[in-house]
Amino acid sequence: MESQPDLECGGTRQHRFVIGGGTYLSHGDRRLLFGLGDDARPRADVTVTWPDGSVSRWHRLAAGRYHRLERDDPAAVMERRAASR
Repeated sequence: MESQPDLECGGTRQHRFVIGGGTYLSHGDRRLLFGLGDDARPRADVTVTWPDGSVSRWHRLAAGRYHRLERDDPAAVMERRAASR
């Protein structure tokens, strides 16, 4: 399974991939860090495309901190798309 977060801040867009799975007792840090630079605006918009093709959007997230983005987060704007085959 793979999620695709995109961050847009100050006219710049960054893209990452989150790949799940692994072996028994394996783990890894799933936090994603986006470098916003010194001139970044204090708020960013994030779009996540989930493995089933649905899309969640968060608007004006504060920079300089961690945000936990979950698929069923009521703060997100959800869009349903049919998964590509």
